[in-house]
Amino acid sequence: MKVLSESRTWILEHECTGYGGKGCGALLGIERSDLRYFSGGGYKDLDPAVTFRCPCCGETTDLGLNDWPRNASDLVKSTSAWKDGLDA
Repeated sequence: MKVLSESRTWILEHECTGYGGKGCGALLGIERSDLRYFSGGGYKDLDPAVTFRCPCCGETTDLGLNDWPRNASDLVKSTSAWKDGLDA
């Protein structure tokens, strides 16, 4: 088999569900640069997460493990300011 064209852009179609089902339901084309990585831990011993913020409603949605890109821990780290919509 020959590779005729190699795709270098990672894109995932995903619905905006928001935390707790508060999302708007928009179907989005998510690129790697749209994602943020949370390493987990903290006082609640939270699991790691890869998340994006919807451009339509501003809610954040976590991706299931099967949808994470390779080397997810290399993504831009999630911050409180980003989650609150104060940081791009």
